[in-house]
This record gives sequence, structure tokens and C-alpha cells, in this order.
Amino acid sequence: MMHQPKFWKTKNIISHLLVPMSLIFLVLGKIKKIFEKNYKSKIPVICVGNLTIGGSGKTPTVLYIANLLNKLNYKSIILLKGYGGNLKSPTKVGPKNTSSEVGDEAILHSKFNETWICRSRWKAIKNIERMNTGNLILMDDGIQNNSVLQDLKILVFDGKEGIGNGRVIPSGPLREKFENGLKNIDIAIIVGEDRNSISKKILSINNRVKIFKSIFEPDIKTINYLKGKNIIAFSGIGFPKKFFATLNDKKLNLIETICFQDHHKYQQSELEDLIKISKLRNGQLVTTEKDFVKINEIDKSLIKQITQLPVRLKVSKEKELIEELTKVLYEK
Repeated sequence: MMHQPKFWKTKNIISHLLVPMSLIFLVLGKIKKIFEKNYKSKIPVICVGNLTIGGSGKTPTVLYIANLLNKLNYKSIILLKGYGGNLKSPTKVGPKNTSSEVGDEAILHSKFNETWICRSRWKAIKNIERMNTGNLILMDDGIQNNSVLQDLKILVFDGKEGIGNGRVIPSGPLREKFENGLKNIDIAIIVGEDRNSISKKILSINNRVKIFKSIFEPDIKTINYLKGKNIIAFSGIGFPKKFFATLNDKKLNLIETICFQDHHKYQQSELEDLIKISKLRNGQLVTTEKDFVKINEIDKSLIKQITQLPVRLKVSKEKELIEELTKVLYEK
């Protein structure tokens, strides 16, 4: 994962020059799919993914859907590749696991639902089936992966960022061609204002896709706690500016922002430097849940000086979304 370079936003000279490399990327992707497993799970599999590189909001969407379905007496099991971790074999994430082993997203998910990681996700599913502990698998990412057949495919889009210049990596932000990526999609969730007319673009290619609009809502108790304080916000997620905008939208006094690379592995010295800055500026350090997971593993004494801001997805037509989600579960 990486921050999106500025030239991905428009079709410019740099983007033009990189088109041949994009073609190579597409060919390699097709070759990979030929050799993928295509495992059919005995348990319904709902996949939440995106078509672009960067933080569109997959993880909060998975948390939201799991919570919705758990209220309907489904037992959701989250499945990830374990990006950022060094474990490759099927692993059920437990309290003793660290983000360096299973990735920061897996640690976050495991706080709310049974969570598994594996480089070959079909192997993890075999273990899940054998243990028989849940009746639904939610894949966080994997739309481009055919190793597991998916019963429902959900794409998440950032309304502000859209699909950039509409080109494939490295000449643009797309993981595959837009029209190809939409072929078998069932649901699209657009987070924030649809400034790039993604809804129209989707329906022009696949009018069967059910489109839902959503927003991110920060935890109101944390927002109230932060009011009146000098906020120094830092983050290492796909779009840190989105996190900073959330703080600004709530009229907080944001005096400084600090960006790190997506999935950044914090060092003790970096955290100590951040705390020095906050003391010099009489400020309160604020970060995301995902960043906080890794910070908590480094030095628990430091986290008392850093506030995490939980953010949850809110879909405008929730009942209709539940109907779409449960259709596939009843059919299974």
C-alpha cells in the first residue's frame, strides 16, 4: 500500500509514459488468475474490496457489515491476507499476536470478531470450516483474488478521490481496468460526497450494481473530549488527509498534522519525538485506531499521552443494504 502520487489524478505526461508498464501489470495479473485455486467454501463468503490503491475505507466497512449481521445472529469471521505481517500460514489472530506478525488491520478486527490471516486465503477457510465456529466469512480485500469463490462482492469507493485518471498501476491508481472490475460486482458503497460521479460511471457499465451512500462518523465522546484542546494529529493510513479533514469538520483546533506512509511501523524514537512536539506546543496527540494498534505494542506508557479517534461507517439506506446482504446468506 502507498500514498497516491499527484500524477494519478489526471492523464499527464508521466501517466502516458507509464502506460506500457500498466499493460505488463495487467498481463501478469491475468497469468496469476490462471493458476489460482478457485476454492468453493461451505460457508458464505462476502468480499469487501476496492479497485484502487490506497485507503478507500475497506476495513471500517467490514467492521460495519460484521456488526450489522452479528445483530441478526450471524457469527462473522474476518479473513485477511495479513498485509504488513510476517506470518504466512493460516493463523487465528489472538491477544498474543502482534501487528508485525499478522498486520495492523487483523489486530483491529480481532478486537471485535474472530479473525484469521493467511497468504493463501483458501487454506485459512479450510481451517475455519474444520473448526466450525462461524456461519459467515467476511474477506477484507480480495476482489482481485480468485483463489476463493465469493458469494457476494462489495466495492468501496472514496467519493472525493474517485478513480483518479482511470488508469491501471503504475500509470494510475486502479488495480485493474474499471470496466473489468465491475463485471461481477453486487454492491458499491461510496464513502462521502460523490464528487467524481462514480455512481453514474458504475451504472453505465453494470446497472445491476446496488449503490449505497455512506459517511464516516467519529466517536462523539472522543470529539467532545478533544474540544478546546490544541490538536496535533498524525497518521500512517492510505489517506491521512481524510482523517485530518474529519477533525476539521468537527471544528476542532487542529494546529499541526504529521503524515507517515501507509501501514507505517512506528519506532520508539518517533513516538518520543511526537510527545516532545506536543509538550512544546501544549497540544494533544490524536491518531487513528489502526495507528494506535501498533503504538500500543511499542510502549504502553506512551499511549496515555495519545488519543485514538474511533471512526465508524454509517450507510444512509441501512435496511436496504441488510436485504442485499442477507439474500446471499439465505440462498446459501
